[in-house]
Amino acid sequence: MKDSSVAVIVALSCVVFFAIEAVSGPPVAHWSIERGSTPEVVKLELLKRDGGSRHQTTRSDFPLRDLKGLTRAQMDSLRSTVKFEIARDTGKLLCEGSFVLGTGSGNFTFQPNPDFVAAMTKLGYDDLTQDVLFSMALDEVGLEFARAARGNGRGLVSVRELLSMRHHGVTADYIQQLRALGYEDYSAEDFKRLKSHGVTAQFVRELKDSGYVLSSEEFARLRSHGVEPRFAAELKQAGHDLAPDELIKLRNHGVSAQFARELKDLKLPVDDLTKLRDNGVPPEFVRQARELGYERFRTDELVRLHHHGVNGDYLRRLQGGGLKNLNVEQIVKLKTHGID
Repeated sequence: MKDSSVAVIVALSCVVFFAIEAVSGPPVAHWSIERGSTPEVVKLELLKRDGGSRHQTTRSDFPLRDLKGLTRAQMDSLRSTVKFEIARDTGKLLCEGSFVLGTGSGNFTFQPNPDFVAAMTKLGYDDLTQDVLFSMALDEVGLEFARAARGNGRGLVSVRELLSMRHHGVTADYIQQLRALGYEDYSAEDFKRLKSHGVTAQFVRELKDSGYVLSSEEFARLRSHGVEPRFAAELKQAGHDLAPDELIKLRNHGVSAQFARELKDLKLPVDDLTKLRDNGVPPEFVRQARELGYERFRTDELVRLHHHGVNGDYLRRLQGGGLKNLNVEQIVKLKTHGID
């Protein structure tokens, strides 16, 4: 092999070596803080990266009081060296660094809490590495949350599920409230779905009080379509015991509980209620037509009469003039030709 070729290979090898070193690099555990929206809050960022490309990071508004050992005076000084800690069930983040006029940065080490590890081990968690514990610290996955997620005799919820639930904003209190309402069989996916769709425990409670014991998917769909518990309760009081999809359909078509209540005695199906509402047919016209003997008219026929300006008074005048037992075509023709 020629010397020039060897030189090229060596040079390329060096480039690859240094590129790998640049990607890998040393482990990093870094914090940075900026002023928050109020004096009691700071914007905290934590970054932890191993020797490879894997890293964990979090950014959040954080109460200053939870940064033990850090004061507002230190933050606002021209320059200050600081040491403080962030305590979690899982362990402590021991932070060192400096601040210049409200902005600070530095490094931290994570110190696991052996009592937490022992308690979690009793619950059945036996693979709590330092990286796992650090992730749990970032997402505030504490012992109370782990116990709540497990519930009364439920099987073990994995650490991944615990972390995922916290990412979705699920808290121990949220789980306990829903379990207290009888939803013991809800899984981690159920709790995430509910929380992601803004379903509160009060929302579930009010619907349950109206007789709606539903799946998490049904609760989520009702909430997403703006179906409020009061709406469902009023419809039930009006004699409409409806499935979730029917409630959603009425809500989407603007059918109010009052509209449905006015037609309660006619026992109309949901499709007829929505058709009447979509076409602006008032409930009193439907009732008047039936009272005058036109109960045989279908909903689409009532819609057609309404579109041609026919109302209850017009039907009554026709009957008063001796024109009875007319069909829709005859009534429309009379109205169109100005027969009043």
